[in-house]
Amino acid sequence: MSFRHLPRYTFAMPDFIVIGAVKAGTTSLYHYLGQHPAIQMSSVNWTRFFHVDGDPPDFKTKEKTYGTELLQSSVNRYKNMCNPRIPTSIEDYLSLWNSETEGHCLGEVSPTYLHDPAVAPRIHARFPKIKLIAVLRHPVDRAYSHFVMDAREGWEKEMDFRKVIANEPYQIDDFWWGKRHYLRHGLYSSRIAEYLQLFSRDQLLVLRYDELNSQPEQFFEKLFEFLGVDKKHEVDTSIKHNAGLLRYRKQGEDKNKLYKFRAPELPSKFRSELTNFYREDIVKLQSLFGMDLSDWLSNSE
Repeated sequence: MSFRHLPRYTFAMPDFIVIGAVKAGTTSLYHYLGQHPAIQMSSVNWTRFFHVDGDPPDFKTKEKTYGTELLQSSVNRYKNMCNPRIPTSIEDYLSLWNSETEGHCLGEVSPTYLHDPAVAPRIHARFPKIKLIAVLRHPVDRAYSHFVMDAREGWEKEMDFRKVIANEPYQIDDFWWGKRHYLRHGLYSSRIAEYLQLFSRDQLLVLRYDELNSQPEQFFEKLFEFLGVDKKHEVDTSIKHNAGLLRYRKQGEDKNKLYKFRAPELPSKFRSELTNFYREDIVKLQSLFGMDLSDWLSNSE
């Protein structure tokens, strides 16, 4: 898609986008941000607009590389992710904020934006001055939480996390909607660097997921100051959104019947191995933002 001759907009445009990461509290963040009287969130969470603001994926070309069976799985996933609630035009996207926007800071949350290399240039072409927010979680915890979610929903059939990780390189690795991107979605530094090639450093705020849980007041003070709204506004974080890990529905059975889901354990030795896998990327991330992530490396060997 060519981004030349983009239209001028005569109605409200978003001021910020939370770009990720997946399984880092972004669904809760969408609801928490909406509590601020000066912030108006999009009417749809996970708009996913900038995944499809352009030509659709060339599935035929992908088929030659990945084969019919794996490709069909991605086609089905794509259709599921891009459901009718997802805006397909810029006009539809901008209509996600109501007309009473004066004095409000407008925003949306789409955590898969961080992992899709096509998104950053699309956002920049539309809104080059927009503010971006990334919430990052310890990559091993993020990967395991992602796996537990997929297992709970019935998307992941293999219950041995080590086997799942071993199979990951054989999955389609450049489809943002693909499942089983457990390891890749935790390699943050290269994805963040791609955004910094287009946006200035002061347009991007990087926060830590653990701070959202352990020091929410400090977390939101930084966030609200970045957005230019009252940073002392108190947020009720007592409700955890999208945190249900105890019950699930079995695919192909009664949709109204819930079953207990017991997540398999993550062995400490394997956790250490995975932390070592991420070591180089974590060090790069520290250097990129001057962040102290030594605690992320504390259980590596």
